[in-house]
Amino acid sequence: MIVRDLWSAVKAAVICGLLSAVLGKLLFALLSLIFFFPILITGPLGVFLVQTFVNTVLLMVTENLVDGVRFQRWRTALWAAVGLTLLQMVVAAAQ
Repeated sequence: MIVRDLWSAVKAAVICGLLSAVLGKLLFALLSLIFFFPILITGPLGVFLVQTFVNTVLLMVTENLVDGVRFQRWRTALWAAVGLTLLQMVVAAAQ
């Protein structure tokens, strides 16, 4: 991941957070309906995979909206999404 400066990182964090709050929940609900049976079979792993996919999409959208933040490869965005999903699960469990 390439970040040009601190201000670009702050803008990316704010935009990604807003996208996650608005679009992320809608996208997760839609994908959960589409992949209901695989999620039902795999349980928490299926939920984790769908949430990771949603976070990857949101990170890629953020990359396109914010000038100064770029992922070198899609795999980098995927690994960032895995970390973000794990962090979201820890925060949700702590509440």
